[in-house]
Amino acid sequence: MNQKVLIPLIVLGLSLSSLTAGIWISLEFTTAPPVQARQQGIPEVTVVDLQQGELERVLFIDVRQGWERALDRIEPSVLIPLPQIESGEAVERIQALMNAYESQAPTVVLYCARGVRSARAQQQLAALGIETVSLQGGITAWREALGSDQDQLLTQRIAIPVTPPG
Repeated sequence: MNQKVLIPLIVLGLSLSSLTAGIWISLEFTTAPPVQARQQGIPEVTVVDLQQGELERVLFIDVRQGWERALDRIEPSVLIPLPQIESGEAVERIQALMNAYESQAPTVVLYCARGVRSARAQQQLAALGIETVSLQGGITAWREALGSDQDQLLTQRIAIPVTPPG
Protein backbone atom coordinates (compact mmCIF):
# COMPACT_ATOMS: atom_id res chain seq x y z
CA MET A 1 0.00 0.00 0.00
CA ASN A 2 1.39 3.40 -0.95
CA GLN A 3 0.99 6.46 1.22
CA LYS A 4 1.40 10.10 0.24
CA VAL A 5 2.78 12.92 2.33
CA LEU A 6 2.86 16.60 1.48
CA ILE A 7 6.00 18.40 2.62
CA PRO A 8 6.57 22.13 2.34
CA LEU A 9 9.63 22.75 0.22
CA ILE A 10 9.59 26.54 0.43
CA VAL A 11 7.09 28.59 2.38
CA LEU A 12 6.72 32.25 1.46
CA GLY A 13 5.61 34.46 4.31
CA LEU A 14 4.53 33.65 7.83
CA SER A 15 0.75 33.95 7.86
CA LEU A 16 -1.62 31.02 7.31
CA SER A 17 -2.93 32.62 4.13
CA SER A 18 0.57 32.77 2.67
CA LEU A 19 1.17 29.05 3.24
CA THR A 20 -0.82 28.40 0.10
CA ALA A 21 1.69 30.53 -1.78
CA GLY A 22 4.50 28.19 -0.85
CA ILE A 23 5.78 25.34 -2.97
CA TRP A 24 4.77 21.86 -1.83
CA ILE A 25 6.11 18.53 -2.93
CA SER A 26 4.37 15.20 -2.70
CA LEU A 27 6.39 12.21 -1.53
CA GLU A 28 5.17 8.70 -1.98
CA PHE A 29 6.48 5.81 0.08
CA THR A 30 5.54 2.18 0.47
CA THR A 31 4.43 0.22 3.48
CA ALA A 32 7.13 -1.00 5.86
CA PRO A 33 9.09 -4.00 4.53
CA PRO A 34 7.96 -6.48 7.25
CA VAL A 35 4.33 -6.00 6.19
CA GLN A 36 5.30 -6.68 2.58
CA ALA A 37 7.21 -9.78 3.65
CA ARG A 38 4.20 -11.15 5.55
CA GLN A 39 1.98 -10.50 2.54
CA GLN A 40 4.42 -12.42 0.32
CA GLY A 41 4.34 -15.42 2.66
CA ILE A 42 7.97 -15.15 3.75
CA PRO A 43 8.56 -17.11 6.97
CA GLU A 44 9.43 -14.60 9.66
CA VAL A 45 10.07 -14.51 13.36
CA THR A 46 9.70 -11.44 15.56
CA VAL A 47 11.84 -10.38 18.48
CA VAL A 48 8.80 -10.99 20.70
CA ASP A 49 8.54 -14.55 19.34
CA LEU A 50 12.17 -15.11 20.30
CA GLN A 51 11.66 -13.57 23.74
CA GLN A 52 8.68 -15.86 24.32
CA GLY A 53 10.73 -18.94 23.48
CA GLU A 54 9.15 -19.75 20.10
CA LEU A 55 12.58 -20.93 18.91
CA GLU A 56 15.18 -22.57 21.12
CA ARG A 57 18.19 -23.35 18.94
CA VAL A 58 18.91 -20.42 16.66
CA LEU A 59 21.79 -19.82 14.27
CA PHE A 60 21.82 -16.13 13.35
CA ILE A 61 23.12 -15.20 9.90
CA ASP A 62 23.77 -11.52 9.18
CA VAL A 63 23.15 -10.82 5.46
CA ARG A 64 24.37 -7.21 5.58
CA GLN A 65 27.75 -5.92 4.43
CA GLY A 66 30.84 -6.11 6.64
CA TRP A 67 30.91 -2.38 7.34
CA GLU A 68 27.32 -2.55 8.66
CA ARG A 69 28.20 -5.48 10.89
CA ALA A 70 31.14 -3.51 12.30
CA LEU A 71 28.67 -0.89 13.56
CA ASP A 72 26.32 -3.33 15.32
CA ARG A 73 25.47 -7.02 15.28
CA ILE A 74 23.69 -9.81 17.08
CA GLU A 75 26.18 -12.12 18.78
CA PRO A 76 26.75 -14.90 18.17
CA SER A 77 26.10 -14.70 14.45
CA VAL A 78 27.93 -15.29 11.21
CA LEU A 79 28.30 -12.78 8.37
CA ILE A 80 27.18 -14.02 4.95
CA PRO A 81 26.31 -10.97 2.80
CA LEU A 82 23.25 -11.12 0.56
CA PRO A 83 25.29 -10.83 -2.69
CA GLN A 84 27.10 -14.07 -1.76
CA ILE A 85 23.76 -15.79 -1.23
CA GLU A 86 22.33 -14.42 -4.48
CA SER A 87 25.40 -15.50 -6.45
CA GLY A 88 25.22 -18.97 -4.93
CA GLU A 89 28.76 -18.88 -3.54
CA ALA A 90 27.55 -19.01 0.09
CA VAL A 91 25.05 -21.85 -0.30
CA GLU A 92 27.52 -24.62 0.52
CA ARG A 93 28.75 -22.68 3.55
CA ILE A 94 25.20 -22.29 4.89
CA GLN A 95 24.45 -25.98 4.30
CA ALA A 96 27.70 -26.95 6.04
CA LEU A 97 26.82 -24.78 9.04
CA MET A 98 23.38 -26.37 9.29
CA ASN A 99 24.65 -29.93 8.78
CA ALA A 100 27.44 -29.53 11.35
CA TYR A 101 24.89 -29.71 14.14
CA GLU A 102 23.61 -33.11 12.92
CA SER A 103 20.51 -34.25 14.80
CA GLN A 104 20.21 -30.95 16.66
CA ALA A 105 19.81 -28.83 13.55
CA PRO A 106 19.25 -25.18 14.44
CA THR A 107 16.66 -22.82 13.05
CA VAL A 108 18.51 -20.38 10.83
CA VAL A 109 17.37 -16.79 11.41
CA LEU A 110 18.52 -14.34 8.76
CA TYR A 111 18.76 -10.67 9.66
CA CYS A 112 19.70 -7.37 8.09
CA ALA A 113 19.00 -3.75 9.01
CA ARG A 114 15.19 -3.71 8.59
CA GLY A 115 14.19 -7.09 7.17
CA VAL A 116 14.24 -6.37 3.43
CA ARG A 117 17.51 -8.10 2.52
CA SER A 118 16.92 -10.98 4.92
CA ALA A 119 13.53 -11.58 3.26
CA ARG A 120 15.24 -11.64 -0.14
CA ALA A 121 17.87 -14.05 1.19
CA GLN A 122 15.14 -16.24 2.69
CA GLN A 123 13.36 -16.47 -0.67
CA GLN A 124 16.62 -17.27 -2.47
CA LEU A 125 17.52 -20.03 -0.02
CA ALA A 126 13.99 -21.44 0.03
CA ALA A 127 14.16 -21.82 -3.76
CA LEU A 128 17.23 -24.02 -3.17
CA GLY A 129 15.46 -26.09 -0.51
CA ILE A 130 17.18 -24.47 2.49
CA GLU A 131 14.76 -23.64 5.30
CA THR A 132 15.34 -20.34 7.07
CA VAL A 133 13.28 -17.54 8.59
CA SER A 134 13.75 -13.79 8.40
CA LEU A 135 13.93 -11.61 11.50
CA GLN A 136 11.03 -9.21 11.07
CA GLY A 137 12.30 -5.63 11.22
CA GLY A 138 15.93 -6.75 11.32
CA ILE A 139 18.46 -5.53 13.83
CA THR A 140 16.53 -2.26 14.05
CA ALA A 141 13.57 -4.09 15.63
CA TRP A 142 16.02 -6.12 17.74
CA ARG A 143 17.58 -2.97 19.20
CA GLU A 144 14.23 -1.24 19.70
CA ALA A 145 12.94 -4.22 21.67
CA LEU A 146 16.08 -5.20 23.56
CA GLY A 147 18.72 -2.51 23.54
CA SER A 148 22.35 -3.50 23.73
CA ASP A 149 22.24 -4.57 27.38
CA GLN A 150 19.39 -7.09 27.15
CA ASP A 151 20.28 -8.89 23.92
CA GLN A 152 23.00 -11.00 25.54
CA LEU A 153 20.48 -12.47 27.95
CA LEU A 154 18.29 -13.56 25.04
CA THR A 155 21.09 -14.84 22.81
CA GLN A 156 22.59 -16.81 25.71
CA ARG A 157 19.25 -18.58 26.02
CA ILE A 158 18.42 -19.25 22.35
CA ALA A 159 21.50 -18.82 20.14
CA ILE A 160 23.93 -21.61 19.39
CA PRO A 161 27.64 -20.99 18.87
CA VAL A 162 28.67 -20.17 15.33
CA THR A 163 31.38 -22.81 15.55
CA PRO A 164 29.57 -26.16 15.69
CA PRO A 165 30.51 -28.80 18.22
CA GLY A 166 32.99 -31.13 16.79
